[in-house]
Amino acid sequence: MELEFHQMAMKYESLRISQPGFQARLMASLAAEGQLQPVLVVAHEGDESEGYVLIDGYRRVSGLRALGRDTVEAVVLPLCESGALIFRYCQENAHKRSALEDGWLLRELLDLHGMSQAELSRRLQRSESWVSRRLSLVRELPDSAQELVRHGKLCSDAAAKYLVPLSRGKRSDCEELVRSLWGRRTSERELERIYVSWKSGDADGRRRVVQNPILFLKTAEELRSEPEKRIGDDIPKVIDDMELLDAVSGRARRRIRRMRAGDPLPETIIESWRAAQSSFAALAETMEKRIDVGQGNQRSHSASAS
Repeated sequence: MELEFHQMAMKYESLRISQPGFQARLMASLAAEGQLQPVLVVAHEGDESEGYVLIDGYRRVSGLRALGRDTVEAVVLPLCESGALIFRYCQENAHKRSALEDGWLLRELLDLHGMSQAELSRRLQRSESWVSRRLSLVRELPDSAQELVRHGKLCSDAAAKYLVPLSRGKRSDCEELVRSLWGRRTSERELERIYVSWKSGDADGRRRVVQNPILFLKTAEELRSEPEKRIGDDIPKVIDDMELLDAVSGRARRRIRRMRAGDPLPETIIESWRAAQSSFAALAETMEKRIDVGQGNQRSHSASAS
């Protein structure tokens, strides 16, 4: 059927991340070819006289509205709202959802539609552990950080990898960092640098990072571009860092071995491990590059001497 925009309640628009590039391409297609796919709606509370609820097609409606159209072609699903949301999730193949988008949908079904985690697991054909992890993201990540992701200013994966553990460590620091980054598009690499510096810093260092992350990133970039003038002073400090890394890894390994083998690891440990993996991978990449450069210089010196 053809529906006017005012006949549809836009209840679930916040469940997806804004994608300006995709939206621009969609609008070009709508302008050139018209609406090719209908949107999906359900009757409002089972009574069509009260209007409909839009389930899928928010970007198409937004594009048509921007083009000055008044109506949209729609298909009415013979389902309740929760059933329609689950149906669309299971049928969706074109655009992969992010972990946060999964979490937003799960929270909606859990909190507003009264479904249990076990029922969500069964109907979405996902493990209960998957459901729990996705829900923990939206519960532990401050709303302000989720808004950055929702508006396309921050990658969902970056928020999950760095802002969630930062929030667990000190939620107020995470909220202050998000306020400092508001309105700026921040890359995953930049957020990683901020988080690593925050995690390794003392109280004063952490405060400076979250209060002025832009200055921190600018300073860090300038330092990376300068010649290594004081490398001799850094050598004993790097050795201390490596020895500390070795000691901490050994201690964590021993503690994990003392846990009962059949018990699942808590989600907090798993998330911390993933963050540590990312930091260690960056360290390993840096070390290998420096080792390769050093070996290359050594071979050049040997060749010159011969």
